[in-house]
Amino acid sequence: MQRSFKPCALKCRLDVFKSMLPVYKKLLDAKLDMLVFSGDIDGIVPLIGTRRWINTLDLKVKVPWRPWYTASGAICGACRSTL
Repeated sequence: MQRSFKPCALKCRLDVFKSMLPVYKKLLDAKLDMLVFSGDIDGIVPLIGTRRWINTLDLKVKVPWRPWYTASGAICGACRSTL
């Protein structure tokens, strides 16, 4: 089966640029545990942007930013724990 693909630039949703902070605040209010992952080459919200919006949540820091290691000991990112 052969398929043809067309560019979608004119059809893409624009709501991807809306803030997700209200959603995260609701999840935190519900006492849900969360893991927020951000790649180091993310074109929309790079790591520095992820750290900034996490800081706007004013969470009490349990363990500050630190390296996150793979099982073999390689650094694969950074993490922090909040209460």
